[in-house]
Amino acid sequence: MPAKALSKAETAIQTAARYKKAAIKARDEKAQTGARIMGTAFNIGAGAGAGWFAAKYPGKWINVDKELFLGGGLMIVGLTGLGGPGMSDASLEMGKGVLAYWAGNMAKTKTMGG
Repeated sequence: MPAKALSKAETAIQTAARYKKAAIKARDEKAQTGARIMGTAFNIGAGAGAGWFAAKYPGKWINVDKELFLGGGLMIVGLTGLGGPGMSDASLEMGKGVLAYWAGNMAKTKTMGG
């Protein structure tokens, strides 16, 4: 009898461990989804901000589009990790958004003959 009770206890422990592992996996997947949503929001927001900036302050700095300075700076912070884990990830996403805005605007300008 005692051997059988021990077997039930072991089974209960194994079941609890399996549920704990599943809960940890679900939590990690939820965190990854949240990070992707935030990254997307930073990316789109930075592209919109770059459009506003370009309209509000047109022109170039030392004959280079201002968006390249802004996007390039954000990319450097993001790629080098200078801002720490959270800020660097956000900077990388914002840099991508600004540079995507710049590239799209450049393609549009070249296509329209400007």
